[in-house]
Amino acid sequence: MILLGMLIVGGIFLVVGWAVTTEMLQHRAWRRRVASGDTDIIGALIEEALNTWRRARPPKGIHPGTWAGVQSAQLVAVEPDGATLSASAEGEFRTEGGRRVQVTSPSTRRSPSPRGSST
Repeated sequence: MILLGMLIVGGIFLVVGWAVTTEMLQHRAWRRRVASGDTDIIGALIEEALNTWRRARPPKGIHPGTWAGVQSAQLVAVEPDGATLSASAEGEFRTEGGRRVQVTSPSTRRSPSPRGSST
């Protein structure tokens, strides 16, 4: 019975060790390709990061409209030493006295302060 347990634990150890080693070697290969300036790999990594942002919920304190602008980011160009992204975020407007007035812009949006507090 002890021998069977040792074989099972040894097998699990080998499978996990193989998986970790394979992932480590793949990660090292990706780092080498990025360091050499492979724009295809750099673009793939940026797209993966953008897809993660698109699936994520807005962080606490970030206005949903601003987060929508972040989630709309698209990769435009990739170079070995940088990348260009395109994103758009719209301001918030309301009508005052028959005129359209911008209440907040994407660069100045803040979470609303709690009622009763002054800022």
